[in-house]
Amino acid sequence: MEKKDNHLENFKLALTSTIKSISEKKDCEVIFGKENLKSEKVASLPEVKKLEKFDDFLDLRAKADSEALRIKYSNKDIFDEFKPKGKKAQELYEISEKIRYETIGIDRFSGIKKNLFENYKNLKKIKNKTNSNDNFLIKEFDLYLKNSFLKFDKEKNPKETKKFKKLFDKNFKKNIEFLKNNLNNQEKYNKLISKIISDINLKEEELNEDTEQDDQIRENSQNHEKLDQKDSKLKDENENQDLQIDAVNPDVENLTDE
Repeated sequence: MEKKDNHLENFKLALTSTIKSISEKKDCEVIFGKENLKSEKVASLPEVKKLEKFDDFLDLRAKADSEALRIKYSNKDIFDEFKPKGKKAQELYEISEKIRYETIGIDRFSGIKKNLFENYKNLKKIKNKTNSNDNFLIKEFDLYLKNSFLKFDKEKNPKETKKFKKLFDKNFKKNIEFLKNNLNNQEKYNKLISKIISDINLKEEELNEDTEQDDQIRENSQNHEKLDQKDSKLKDENENQDLQIDAVNPDVENLTDE
C-alpha cells in the first residue's frame, strides 16, 4: 500500500513539474480534486486515488498538458469579455477556447501533440458509446473544430454527424482560415467565435427537434421491421402446420384412384 501511495505522489509531483515547466510560471499552483477551480495561476486536475488502467494515465497526462497550455496562452479577462449568453453557448465557447490553446501547444510541442492526440482518440471511443441527445451538440462541435484545426478524425461520418457538419459549415466555413490565422490573437479569435456560436445557438431548439424526429423515424422503422419479421414467422409457422396436416391427411381422391 505504501509503495502505491508513493507511486501516486511521485506521479502528482511529475504532473506539477510538467505544468510549471510548460506554462513557464514557476509560482503557479496545481490543485487535485477541484476541477472547477481555475485561474491564471491555478491549474486544476481531478483527484488521483489510483491508476488501474493505462487510459487513466493518458487522461491525467493530457489534462495536465491542457491546463499548462491554458495558463500559458489563455487570458481570462479577454475570454470573459466576449463570453456569449446562455449556458449551452458558453459551453461551446469554452470548448472553442480550449481547442485554440491546445492547437497552439500541439504545433509547438511534439510531446504534447502525442499526449493530446492519444487522449482525443480515447475520449472519442468513450463518447461514441453514449447516445444522449443533450450532449450531442457539444460532442459534434468539439469534433468539428478538432477536424477543422487539426485534421484529427478522418473516419466516415454517420448521418447525424453530417447534419451537424452542414450546420457548422454554414456558420464556420467562411471564417475557418481567419480563425486559424489568429490562433495567437485571442481577442480576434474569441470575438468572432462568440458571434458565430450565438448564431448557432439560435438554431439549437430546431436542431434538437430534427434529431428527435430522426430518432422517431428510426424507431418506427425498427418497429415495422420487427412486425414484418413477426408476420413472416407466423406465415412460416402456418405453412408448416398446413404441411403437417397434409402429411397426416393425404388427398382422398388420389388414394381412391390408386
